[in-house]
Amino acid sequence: MKYLRISIFLISFLISWSISAQINRDSIQLSLEGIDKRDQITLLIEKSEEFRTINGDLSLFYARLALEKANLLKEEELVARSIYAKMKAHNILANNDSIILLYNDATELSDNLPKDLLVDLKKTLAHAYNKKDVYSEARLLVDEIIGYYESNGDSMAVYEVSSLSGGLHFSQGDIPNALNCFQRALKIVETERDTSKIFLLYSSIGNMYVKVQDFESARKYLYKGLSISKGFESDINYKTLMSSLGSFYNRTHVYDSAAFYYDKSLKATIDLNKRDDIAGAYLNLGNLNCRMGNFITGKAYFDTAIHLFKELNMLLNVARVYDSYGVMYSVQKKYDSSSYYLKKRLEISEELGE
Repeated sequence: MKYLRISIFLISFLISWSISAQINRDSIQLSLEGIDKRDQITLLIEKSEEFRTINGDLSLFYARLALEKANLLKEEELVARSIYAKMKAHNILANNDSIILLYNDATELSDNLPKDLLVDLKKTLAHAYNKKDVYSEARLLVDEIIGYYESNGDSMAVYEVSSLSGGLHFSQGDIPNALNCFQRALKIVETERDTSKIFLLYSSIGNMYVKVQDFESARKYLYKGLSISKGFESDINYKTLMSSLGSFYNRTHVYDSAAFYYDKSLKATIDLNKRDDIAGAYLNLGNLNCRMGNFITGKAYFDTAIHLFKELNMLLNVARVYDSYGVMYSVQKKYDSSSYYLKKRLEISEELGE
């Protein structure tokens, strides 16, 4: 039954991955006839944004079409805004190298681009560096852009960058500064009464406490998030909350509940077609099954996770799967296999300077 579950999820994932290929470009072109060329590009960018938290492939499809039309029109600001839309779509799909290349394309345009657009491009680049575990570059960008948003009174942009900064501090083991950044972001969205972002921050703070094994604080924040999550099941932040609840129950050895929330997280990531998180969900389920002694099922999840992480070129996450293989084989007293995978994990860690 568990193998069937893996197969069903993977088939659903592959179907959603290929959905953009089914779009009829001709019908879209036909629907744009009679509309001013500049307005066509704006409409396509808006369509890309509409799908950004629903389906990354569709978001990327519309951004690509906008960029094609903007390049033909040769208006640099429209080209840059189309590039920004494309970068944001790639962010959902975890195509971080593509984001970096697109940013470089944008910087070759005119120096007269609006300042807010330039800063937004840097913000998306910072997210890409964070996902690639290039924390020094991400930190430099965050430090540069947060002051701009503060000076312009853009509170929601300050929230986003503060959240990113919190994640960077957390990834580097700086828990006090991570918590300060998350609390600052939380204060902003509570003032704005943005429920979706509030429960994302509850999840981030709760997950941080799970990692440092402060389970009482973790429970407090995660259940705050759960209490306000109804109606957001199709939102990207819902996936994060479900994953964090799964990790909480995994670490506190309540495995049935952990499996329940990890499965909900995986379904949400497949619906959103967020590929890095799909791989992460498989890794979580693999670790959970190994803790429960279901080593064959656990390995099947690991095999799927590492395949996806390799396709995304997310080397640090590949290393984390190797780590899980190593622990799994060690528990089974298969020390040759354990040593093999832990050495592969070490090689990547040394290569990345981790």
